[in-house]
Amino acid sequence: MIEEIARPEPANTDTIAQSLDFNPAWLARAYRAAIGEGIQESLRRKRVERATALLRGTDLAPAEIALAAGFAIKATCSTSGASASASPR
Repeated sequence: MIEEIARPEPANTDTIAQSLDFNPAWLARAYRAAIGEGIQESLRRKRVERATALLRGTDLAPAEIALAAGFAIKATCSTSGASASASPR
């Protein structure tokens, strides 16, 4: 499910809870209890994983990768660790 939500469109606990018709605080607690990390941490991790795969497997420019992975700006991608875990071609 988090893979579907970690799309380029902005997502946060409130928008996810609204789309599922759940209370945001309840969803955050239930998600952390079930998964072991918060929703935002899961989203960030999935975006970093996607950016890493794109850095390793494509010739896209870093700015295109950042946007494709769901980061609003390229700087966000590099501060989240994606650029540290993969080297450009």
